[in-house]
Amino acid sequence: MGEVRPNLCNQLNSSGSRVFIKGSFSEKYFYLIDDYAREIDATILSFEKTGENEYIFVFDRTIFYPGGGHQPYDTGKLTIENNEFIVFKVERKGDEIYHYARVMKGDAQIDKGQRVNMRINWEKRYHMMKLHTAEHIFMKFIRERGYELEGGSWGPDEGLIIFSEELPIDILLEAENKTNEIIGRNLPVFRIIKNGYITIKIADFDERPCGGNHVSATGEIGFFKITKIERRGKTIRFNVGEKALNYLAKHYNDFMKFGLDTLMLRQEISPNTIISKLVEIATNLQKSQTEAEILSDILTKVITSKVPETGLIIGEATYNGVFLDLSDLNLSPKYLKNLGRRLQEASMDKIYAIKLSKESVAIFLKRSKKFFKAFKNELIKTLKNLSIEKEAKISSIEGGILIIAPKEKIEKIVKKRE
Repeated sequence: MGEVRPNLCNQLNSSGSRVFIKGSFSEKYFYLIDDYAREIDATILSFEKTGENEYIFVFDRTIFYPGGGHQPYDTGKLTIENNEFIVFKVERKGDEIYHYARVMKGDAQIDKGQRVNMRINWEKRYHMMKLHTAEHIFMKFIRERGYELEGGSWGPDEGLIIFSEELPIDILLEAENKTNEIIGRNLPVFRIIKNGYITIKIADFDERPCGGNHVSATGEIGFFKITKIERRGKTIRFNVGEKALNYLAKHYNDFMKFGLDTLMLRQEISPNTIISKLVEIATNLQKSQTEAEILSDILTKVITSKVPETGLIIGEATYNGVFLDLSDLNLSPKYLKNLGRRLQEASMDKIYAIKLSKESVAIFLKRSKKFFKAFKNELIKTLKNLSIEKEAKISSIEGGILIIAPKEKIEKIVKKRE
């Protein structure tokens, strides 16, 4: 095995992620050297005009993946002096990568040897990288049960896997759960190049031949969800990360089966993103429970298992607690129904402060009448010290206090300890 290339393996790339490569490879196929390269410069080796505004280019190097191994080709843009092109197709023929492009701006005065700036559609590529690595993990567990891959596609919008035969649903769901366990472990992903052969190695978990693009650690995937089972288990569709979360937001029962505990482990998904999507569930759900009760359950789980303890400064006092800023979601106070009681039942050894908007903060307290009274008195004292006792409003809610004050003052009353 070749040595690790220090210029690639030990430096942060443009995305802030590390790329792990063992062995060497020609810069001609730059998409295999740095999966995270969104933009590079190259030189035109040859070109052919195929229509009024369409060309085929060959460059000395490229970040455009040409398709293959069930991963679709990249799309993006080229800039050649004052000319701009849209790359709508890429393919490999022999050793060359052909870029099919359409003129979008300029007089298309181009020649061999000119420099070109190329940019891929990064959002599309990055999602395909997540899908591709997720497929490697998922299929590892499927193969352990004696089934093989027959076909499929890893993008651009979702993943598709066609198996060699029909699979029982329990095996599919077992593999889904195990896939999310590997994602949660945030294992490093390596591309190993030896004697012209390329393999993708996920720590000590899996290694198999692959010439496609991948994330550098499994935690980047976010989480994995089968979104559809077809042909009695011979075909599945799946998605990852926020697109899988969007699916869950539309399918409440699937979300409950998936399990909030599993979702909490995903490294890509922030508490605010989770809560935002679950607000959609709560507001659209036609169930016997009210949306406020549903969201109280969800918020309790998120706050107690996902949000790290940061400490609180309330007035002039410092408390052991958690601060969660949900002001961008514009939650109304009705969502606080039963939340304080549920928090106290789940874990109330600390104080929880939730910023609902730029003008309001809910504070949930330990279950103690003596502590509650002393805390409220200190809060009133703080309002007087800030000379806003007439502008601000303090009201009791179940398990705590709701403060409404001018937005320029609210952060002086309650803030996270840095």
